[in-house]
Amino acid sequence: MTLSANVNSDNYLGFDHQGIETSVVARFERIAEVFALRVAITSQGRRITYERLNQKANQLAHLLVRSSPDSETPVTIVLDHDIPIIIAILGILKAGRAYVVLDPTAPQRRLADIVEEVDPHVIVSNKDYTSITDELVNGARQVITLDGGIDDSVSTASLGQPIESTTLAGIFYTSGSTGRPKGVQRQHREILQRIWQETTDFHINADDNVALLYFCGFGSSTTDLFNALLNGATLCLYDFRQEGLLGLADWLQREAITLFHLPIALFQQWLDTLSPQDYFAQVRVLTPSGKLYRRDVERSWQHFSPHLQFVQRFASTEAGLCTRIIFTPDAALPDSPVIPVGYPFPDKEVLLLDDADQPTHGPGTGQIVIKSRYLSPGYWRNETLTRNKFIPDPDDPQIRLYFTGDQGRRRADGCLEFLGRADNMVKIRGYRVEPAEVETALRDLDCVSQATVIAQTESGKEPCLVAYVVPRDSNPRSQTQELPRELNQALRQVLPDYLVPAAYVILPELPLTPNGKI
Repeated sequence: MTLSANVNSDNYLGFDHQGIETSVVARFERIAEVFALRVAITSQGRRITYERLNQKANQLAHLLVRSSPDSETPVTIVLDHDIPIIIAILGILKAGRAYVVLDPTAPQRRLADIVEEVDPHVIVSNKDYTSITDELVNGARQVITLDGGIDDSVSTASLGQPIESTTLAGIFYTSGSTGRPKGVQRQHREILQRIWQETTDFHINADDNVALLYFCGFGSSTTDLFNALLNGATLCLYDFRQEGLLGLADWLQREAITLFHLPIALFQQWLDTLSPQDYFAQVRVLTPSGKLYRRDVERSWQHFSPHLQFVQRFASTEAGLCTRIIFTPDAALPDSPVIPVGYPFPDKEVLLLDDADQPTHGPGTGQIVIKSRYLSPGYWRNETLTRNKFIPDPDDPQIRLYFTGDQGRRRADGCLEFLGRADNMVKIRGYRVEPAEVETALRDLDCVSQATVIAQTESGKEPCLVAYVVPRDSNPRSQTQELPRELNQALRQVLPDYLVPAAYVILPELPLTPNGKI
C-alpha cells in the first residue's frame, strides 16, 4: 500500500480485515497505548489525551459492572455534545454493554418513550440534567453522574474482559422522518467493518483532525467518532446549537480539520455562507451525506485543495456503508444534475429488485437491497419489522438481505443512482411520479438555492405536488410575488405538465431535523 504524500507512515497503524472480527474496545485500547499522550478529543477549547480518556472510560466501566451485572441491558446516556459523552460511550462499550444516547433538548415525551422501550438499569448523565433524569428513573433505575459520581478510588485499569465482535454496541433511534422512530441495533463488527474500509481507503492516521458534527445519538456519528479514536487521530466536536452554521468556517480553520462529514442539507446551506476568500487547504476528505447535486460539487471546488477527495455514497444505519464514488477537483464529474452514489464495497452486494422481488435488468428501476454479513441485527424489540426488512439468505446462514425502501437504478458501468424513497412516490393523473425528479429540476435553476417537493393529498382529491423553495435572491418582493411565477414557467420548459407543482412555498431556509434531514 502506498500512502499519500501528506500522511506520516509512523502515525498510520493500518487496519487489516481480520480486525473486523474483534471489538471496538480491543482496537481502541491498542490505540490508547500507542498514542497515549496525543490529544484524543477537542471540544469548546477543552482537550483530553488518549491516556486520560482511556482511564476515565475504564472508571465508568468498573462502576457499570458493579451497578448492573446484566450485560444484555443497554445503558442510556443523557449528555451534551461534549467530551463527557465520548467518555460515556467508551466506558459503556468497555463494560460490554450497548449505548443509547438521548438528546437532552428533545421533548420529554420522546425521551420517556425511548427509555420505556430500552428499559435500561443505568442512566449516565451529569448534574445539569438532574431534572430530566429524575423523571426518567421512575424508581427502578440508577443514575451515574460523570461530574462528581466517580471518585479517585475507582480503578483506572482496563476490565480486561473479552468482547465478541457480535456483541451489541449501540442502539440508534431514527429521526422518524419515514414514520415512527425505531431503534436500529449495531454490533461491534458492523462498526469495525466501516472503519476498516475508510481507514484503508483514506489512510486515516494520528495526524488527522476529524470533525464530529453529528450528535452521538445518530448512527452517522459512529463513522467520525471511531474513524478518529480507532486510528489515533484527534476527534473535534462542533455543536451547531451553540456555534451555529456561520461559525463553522472559522472552526474548520482553527481546528485544522482534515476529514469533514456533514448532512447534505447543511452542506448546501454552509456553501451559501462562504465568501470567495474562504479556503480550506487542510481538508483532504469531504463527505456530504445525502442526495448530492453536481452544481453544489462544482461551486465547492474553489474552497478546497486540488488534492481533496470529495466522497458521495449510499449508506444507512441498518446496512452501514454500501457504495461509494470519489471525485477530485481535476476529475470530470458525471454529466447529470445528480451525482450517482457509486459502486459496491467489499463485503456488500447491492441488488435492485422489482415489485415481485425479482432482479431488474438493464437500466430498470428497483428497490435497493443490500446483501451482506455485516448488517444490523434488526430493530430493538420489534421482531415484526425486523422480519419484514431483514431476510435470511437461503444459501448462507451468515448472510442476510436488507430491504432499504429506497429506489435506485444502475448506469451502464454499474454505478448506482439513488432515486429516493419508494414511499414518496405517488400517482398523479395516472402517472407514477417521483418528487425527486422535480427537486432535481428546481435545483438546476440559477434562482434556487435549495428545494424539496412533497405530494399533498386532501380528502377525496387527487394528490398534488407542492414545492418548498429557498431562493438565492433574498429580496422579499421577488420571493413572494415574482419567483413562483418564474419557477412555474421554467419548469414547464423541462418537465411534463403532470410533474409541474401545483403550488410553491418560498422559505428563508428549509426546516431540518436534529440530524440534518429535511
